[in-house]
Amino acid sequence: MRFVADVANLDPLRGHIGYHDYEGPAVDLAERERLVADLGPHDAMVLRNHGLLTCGATVQQAFNTMYQLEMSCRGQVDAMAARTELTMPGENVLAHTAHLYQPGTRRPYGVLEWPAMLRLLDAEGKSSGYPAYYN
Repeated sequence: MRFVADVANLDPLRGHIGYHDYEGPAVDLAERERLVADLGPHDAMVLRNHGLLTCGATVQQAFNTMYQLEMSCRGQVDAMAARTELTMPGENVLAHTAHLYQPGTRRPYGVLEWPAMLRLLDAEGKSSGYPAYYN
């Protein structure tokens, strides 16, 4: 099964995710070119059996893309745990939803989310005992 294949179709990243097979520890410089090729024009990539990778024009956009992708993965794992057939929206709904989240269609990812995430991080940091993230 292709991870993030079914439930991610409901996600704004639908059709905009690259995939890369795990090749072991990244010590082979040739893997660099394969990673770039597999990422292609996308801002997100699933590193199969390894993790997720995101990028963006800003840190805010990359963070928000990672958040969306992680939530899709969690949703897929939860849905798969139900061991039942999923009811998917129609192709027109999926395509329209994905279109609404593409660059230039609406506000850029992270514009509203980033300040809120920094406030949350700051509040959590005050009670964590760890040094502040901005030091």
